[in-house]
Amino acid sequence: MEEILASIRRIISEDGDEDVQNKDAEPDPAPEPEPDPPLELEEEEPLELVDEIEDEPPEPEPEPEPEPEPEPDPPPELELVDMEDQDPYEDDEDDFFDPPPPPPPAPSRRPQPLEDYDDDRIVSDATEAFGVASFAKLERSIRMGHSGETLEDVVKNLLRPMLRSWLDDNLPGMVERMVEDEIRNMASGAKRRWDDDDY
Repeated sequence: MEEILASIRRIISEDGDEDVQNKDAEPDPAPEPEPDPPLELEEEEPLELVDEIEDEPPEPEPEPEPEPEPEPDPPPELELVDMEDQDPYEDDEDDFFDPPPPPPPAPSRRPQPLEDYDDDRIVSDATEAFGVASFAKLERSIRMGHSGETLEDVVKNLLRPMLRSWLDDNLPGMVERMVEDEIRNMASGAKRRWDDDDY
């Protein structure tokens, strides 16, 4: 037991000697570098804000009061002038050209002697003849050169093609509607009779 304790002490003492030797063998730590001297900031001149600030705009001048409108001049007084004493065309005579010479007078026709007219007649012979000729021309145009053809016959001949065209366009539809109406009436009548017979 004592031997064991002695060996333990010997081991501990050996370890202690090794630690002391190691400490002696370790080099001294490097000295810490000296801190850099603090930077000295150069003193800057203070900025002059006065130079940079723009001048304030001047206050607007008050608008001048509008001058009062001048009173209108009174209308000139009109003087009454007697027109009989003053010639209005007196000053303008030089501005106009000489008037053109008057046209030569038309040759005078000798008046025809008045004929003896019948006081009972309203129109003259020439006017009466013109009227008769106009009516004869109208009669010839109505008859159109066909003897015995009256105005009624002319109208019939003119209306016949128009009536034929209208019938061609409208007659089939009219007949169809009339037939349908008649068939409908016959069917409803037969139904009524059938219902009456049932009762």
